[in-house]
Amino acid sequence: MDIIQLLEVLKPAKDVVTVQIASQKDPLTPWFDLAKAVLPAAATAFVAWRAMNRSHRQFEITSTRQAAEFDKNLAQQTKALRVQTQIATEIEIKKEECRNVRDTCAQYLSLALESNRYKNDFDLASEYILKGNTQFIEKRNVAHENYLESSRKTLSARMLLMTYLNPETSPSFFESIKNVDTSLVSSAPNFGGVVGKCLAECRMYIEKKQAEISTIATE
Repeated sequence: MDIIQLLEVLKPAKDVVTVQIASQKDPLTPWFDLAKAVLPAAATAFVAWRAMNRSHRQFEITSTRQAAEFDKNLAQQTKALRVQTQIATEIEIKKEECRNVRDTCAQYLSLALESNRYKNDFDLASEYILKGNTQFIEKRNVAHENYLESSRKTLSARMLLMTYLNPETSPSFFESIKNVDTSLVSSAPNFGGVVGKCLAECRMYIEKKQAEISTIATE
């Protein structure tokens, strides 16, 4: 008869107190339980940290590459803009030069023709006076004053026109201007033809500059 049956005989089952005798646990059991609880969480955290670290490194690499590409593109755009600005500036300078040469040459030749007319009036009045017609004295004096004033303006326009020209690159144009001045002083009979030659040289000069502008614009 075992101890339980003995107790049943001695005392009713409802009043029996059962005592569970637990065997002594392994001292490492708490550490195993802790490890079971901590290791999965630690493993998850480690995996998340590795993923975040890798993502961060990839982000840095991508950011560095994008920054380098941005700097490169910015440098290229800046260089292209600088070149375009230089080209636009050079074109505008040549256009301005053409306008200045055209306007100044037209003013110079207009004043030269005016001076030539006043000089002819002066010479004609002087001839009449030499023939004894004194009524032309006043006309001669007026023509002389007009000629001096017009000559002063002609000289000023001529000097301004010369500042736009290079005798080495535009020798024929330069020479035609000198011929106008010489013909005006010497009262050359073909003064109109000399003026026309200078005007033609001016036109060729402007056409040359316009061709240079077209070449620059298509480069």
